[in-house]
Amino acid sequence: MENAQERRKIRTSKKYSELKTKVQIIQQAEGGCRVADIARRFNMSWSTVRDIIKGKERYRNIAKETDGSMRVVKLRNTNLVTIETRLLKWLKKKRVEDLI
Repeated sequence: MENAQERRKIRTSKKYSELKTKVQIIQQAEGGCRVADIARRFNMSWSTVRDIIKGKERYRNIAKETDGSMRVVKLRNTNLVTIETRLLKWLKKKRVEDLI
């Protein structure tokens, strides 16, 4: 019982995959490899591999814009990006008007 409780207390650090690794996973999935085989090959859980394959278009678009070595921690919601862009424009405008 103590071993089980001790194991629960140990936290593993979150692993982030590089973009080029994600693109390789997508290519192998499209080549006909099974998700479980890809997961074993890259030492990941099958659910992580499945999520990468599910977001393949987003990862491909990012890979086109970058050199591919970038780590993608979390893809941001486009609505949030739009709101932040508008907020930044508003702040710049107010700064010019000396209101802030």
